[in-house]
Amino acid sequence: MAGAKPEKGTPASWKEKCDALIAAVKEVQSKSPKGVSDYKKAVNCKACHEVHREKKK
Repeated sequence: MAGAKPEKGTPASWKEKCDALIAAVKEVQSKSPKGVSDYKKAVNCKACHEVHREKKK
């Protein structure tokens, strides 16, 4: 996913959101106390789709 190009929006924003998701997964894997909350925040599909996905006609 991180290597894909967004349908719309800026590549910088796409990278930021992907990096946050990857970091959150790593936190969960390492059993970090804040891992689950960071993951829930990063996995918000609507937040990413609103910015980076074209609406289907």
